[in-house]
Amino acid sequence: MKAFTLLLSLFMATNFFQAPSAKELVGVWKISDVNVDPGTPLVANGAAAARMKLVVMKLVFDIRADHRFFMKGNVTNQQIPEGVWRFDTSSNIIKVKEANGSEGTLANIYVKKDGKGQVYFRLMDTPMTLKVHK
Repeated sequence: MKAFTLLLSLFMATNFFQAPSAKELVGVWKISDVNVDPGTPLVANGAAAARMKLVVMKLVFDIRADHRFFMKGNVTNQQIPEGVWRFDTSSNIIKVKEANGSEGTLANIYVKKDGKGQVYFRLMDTPMTLKVHK
């Protein structure tokens, strides 16, 4: 019985949360939904959370095969005009750095894919998880 439970757990873990390959990440990603972590100050202020979601919903992630990365939106300080990306397969994180070769990190984005193929971006420095699609 323990072996069955272990096998079932492994099956569920591999089928419900997977990481896409670096090749699958290439493309233009749009946001279809924003989830804000419960318990954060942003959630406590419903009006602020609603405004933030409206701004974030307009972001577009352009991840290119040549490892250039662009994040565009309506608010200038939330854009990345040009960066370079690398996908760390051990942590499932897209690491975006400045295109000029400096060591500054512009963004760390945790990526997961559920069993139905839906991809999610977790912006590591924010309380938000983005449901995204190409």
